[in-house]
Amino acid sequence: MGEIQSSKPLLVARNVSKDYGNTRALTGITLSINAGEIVALIGPSGSGKTTLLNIIAGVIQPDIGEIELNGKLLDQSISRKVLSQSVGLINQQYSLVPNLPVIHNVLAGNLGKWGMFKAFLSLMWPQDKNSASGILSCLGIADKINERTAHLSGGEQQRVAIARTLIQAPTILLADEPVSSLDPFLAEIALKLLSATTLSNNRALIISLHSPHLIKTYCSRVIGVQHGELGFDIPASEVTDHLLEQFYETNA
Repeated sequence: MGEIQSSKPLLVARNVSKDYGNTRALTGITLSINAGEIVALIGPSGSGKTTLLNIIAGVIQPDIGEIELNGKLLDQSISRKVLSQSVGLINQQYSLVPNLPVIHNVLAGNLGKWGMFKAFLSLMWPQDKNSASGILSCLGIADKINERTAHLSGGEQQRVAIARTLIQAPTILLADEPVSSLDPFLAEIALKLLSATTLSNNRALIISLHSPHLIKTYCSRVIGVQHGELGFDIPASEVTDHLLEQFYETNA
């Protein structure tokens, strides 16, 4: 898997910890991600992967530690526009508006960049429709562009969520199990698009995956999370089926 490295990391996490009541979700997470890296984040359910992605995305705040995006500290002073340009999240719940057509859900990825007038105008006359249509076409659902999102299957909705984040065009793209509802053929299509977009624009992608084949095909690096701590951080070329089996058995 080819990658483009830059001297300054796009993302730095320093000693990040998070508790939910009496439950420790993350403990002392420290890592950095460079431009051109596609990083698989793996671990069993409840290991802290989603919490870590949500902290990087600015959705929740760490109790201890800090996140730096493109050299800027992620805190309450960061503007919505800067955050939108820096990081985008494809989450497991999709977070789509079911009563709106697909086109409006995709273009919601631009709301952080648009002013209020353009955002309001787009509800009546969709702006940047050609870009949205092009991404949906790559994902095989261009014919659904004017359909109500509630009428789509789970796999189609997942691809709409991917399209929304791609049109946002963040420097750091976070994807929490983005192909879990897709069959193997569609999963490959989605990951090829995410990978190509990351590498061609010198961005970074952190993606939660379980498939050894997809990890070794599309990722340059693998980070394992166990019980809220970093278990390992290795090149994807060193990942074996046996290593993954042992990792998940240990954390069962």
